[in-house]
Amino acid sequence: MTPSPPASARRPLARPIAVLAAIIGILASATAGEEGHRLQWTRLRTLGGVRRVFPHPLDPNVAWCATTAGLFATADAAHTWEAVEAAAAGAVGEVTSMAVSTRDPATVCMGTDARGLFLSSDGGTAWKPLGGGAEGYASKHIEWVAFCPSDPSRETLLATHGVAATGLSISRDLGATWEVLGRDRFLARFVKQAETIVAVGSMAATEGKVWGIHRSGTDGQRWEETIRHIRPTAPAVTHARWRFFVATLDGAILGSDNDGRSWSPLVRSERAAWASLFFTNGSNAQSEVLAAYDPHRNGVCLSDRRFAGGIGDQQNQGLYIGPYVKSGATCVANANGTVYSIAMNNALWVGRWVVPAQGPAVEQARGIPCSVRLDEAVVARARDNLHAHIAAIAADEPPGSHVRPIAATARTIAQAEAAMRVTVQATVRHPDGPAGIQAVTVDASPLGGSRTAPMHDDGKHGDEKPGDGIYGAPLTFSATVFQRQGFRETCLLTATAVDRQGRRASWPAVVHLSRGPTGIDLMRGGWESPRSDGPVTIRMVREKGLRPDAHVLSIAATGPGPWRAGWLMPGDGANSAGLKWLTFRIKGDVDQELNVQLMDFHKIGSEGFFDEPHLSAPAPLRAGGYLAAITRDYQDVRIPIARLLPKGVYFLRWHTAGISVSVPAGGAPGTYHIDQPRLEP
Repeated sequence: MTPSPPASARRPLARPIAVLAAIIGILASATAGEEGHRLQWTRLRTLGGVRRVFPHPLDPNVAWCATTAGLFATADAAHTWEAVEAAAAGAVGEVTSMAVSTRDPATVCMGTDARGLFLSSDGGTAWKPLGGGAEGYASKHIEWVAFCPSDPSRETLLATHGVAATGLSISRDLGATWEVLGRDRFLARFVKQAETIVAVGSMAATEGKVWGIHRSGTDGQRWEETIRHIRPTAPAVTHARWRFFVATLDGAILGSDNDGRSWSPLVRSERAAWASLFFTNGSNAQSEVLAAYDPHRNGVCLSDRRFAGGIGDQQNQGLYIGPYVKSGATCVANANGTVYSIAMNNALWVGRWVVPAQGPAVEQARGIPCSVRLDEAVVARARDNLHAHIAAIAADEPPGSHVRPIAATARTIAQAEAAMRVTVQATVRHPDGPAGIQAVTVDASPLGGSRTAPMHDDGKHGDEKPGDGIYGAPLTFSATVFQRQGFRETCLLTATAVDRQGRRASWPAVVHLSRGPTGIDLMRGGWESPRSDGPVTIRMVREKGLRPDAHVLSIAATGPGPWRAGWLMPGDGANSAGLKWLTFRIKGDVDQELNVQLMDFHKIGSEGFFDEPHLSAPAPLRAGGYLAAITRDYQDVRIPIARLLPKGVYFLRWHTAGISVSVPAGGAPGTYHIDQPRLEP
């Protein structure tokens, strides 16, 4: 075995290698700058007393800045800022957090340091306070507020309170009523995917002095501490796959690929203190970037490999980094990653990608509108109504009485289809001006369109004025886009510019597509999934009635109660968040009290395999006033889901999978048929 050379023999070689590495780094930085892959930071001197910046999640031009004087807003990607008069410091105090509904971007929630939550329905101009107190959220100090990403109605709000109060405050009706979960721990920043929440916080017994990472795999109902005796600062979660990340004050960035149950270090930087960690977009739809900010040593570090092998690409040109940065400095990026903002030492620093000395640059790309919603329930009802009128005319009814309803219904359908369009707008720059651009296209394939849909700078395609370097492309899509394999609500439509020398640049526009909430058929699937307890059987049978050859649930109790019969959909169930009613038709040969419940099911989720589903609260059909009596003829039943899922009931709304019918002890044998059990908006 050849012995290693002594340290004195290794030093002469180490210095040239270090110098060579530095030269390579300088050349790489210069090359990156020429290609437009460097951030240039500037201090914005028009704002003072800056505390935090809150970018709009969909519109890259919109952001808010919290200052000691109140809230300021920008609509031109941080070039200019205007005071929000209704959110001045005297009216709301210090703003600590903001959340925007991606389903309706005009709905914005604002958290404050000592005055609770405020809600705006006009995009952030006017504000009204949301209730608190004994029946409200846990504290009027709001550490973080967010809309639940798993609720398609975007009516579920989550708020934490730091060391001011224990627990996670949750509202499922846009702040009208609240429930506090996890009262045994202090929680600060958090991220959420489906029913899994990962938060930084501490146990209540330690009075906020021993911090760690906490998780809930049950939508906040049950919590566990996964790591303690570290000081995590900011969690992040991937957009596509459920992988969680957390940054710490001791220079570590941790990752978890099992829903936050265990963590492994991805990178550790000596003497670093990561203050921010977040995901943003790179130059195309495939380049998801994980960004970390260390105010004192490393600055802004970007990685498209999630920091595998190092701290990533440091982007600090023009940015102050050093020991004189006060605590509380944070970094964020706008909706598509074209503009970065840092609140540091009471000032705002803005980072923009350098325009290359040669070739094109897509400075900005956005969707107008940034959120498109298809109300499928309205369209479905309109089409059913249209078919009913046409059928009546075909049955020789006088057409005169059907003309106006048909015209009104056709207008409803046309309005819904007209709303299914978006204009992609891109600002393109070139050293030679507009004459240097050969073509600009947008990849509309996420909407079912062409990968190279042309964009124009002619003033006729949503591109403002001719020849101003702003290109536009109006795109339409149909409801079939929601059935596409791999469909994601947040679509990235990448704009690409090519110059006359064949050089190209691209950047994605962000568009949110939503539908519903849509109804759920609790009998879908086509094969039997019965659950029974006691002297009862349940099966699916065919029955001729109002609908030919209808599939109905047949419940046959052969002995006295108690008994329970349930039916589960195949798979992991469906997302019932935002739905309002459980509806079905029922008949039976014995008139007695029946209790109806929803069931959830969770085969592979964050809490592992559940042998038995969870049940909602019972709704008695007769005592609840939903039926006067059970008869041998079908009757319609309509139960509010809020009655089935009151506060304190542990139920996985994202995995609603079936319906259960039961009778208490002493109940009589009998046979019942249930037709068309559905959850409706």
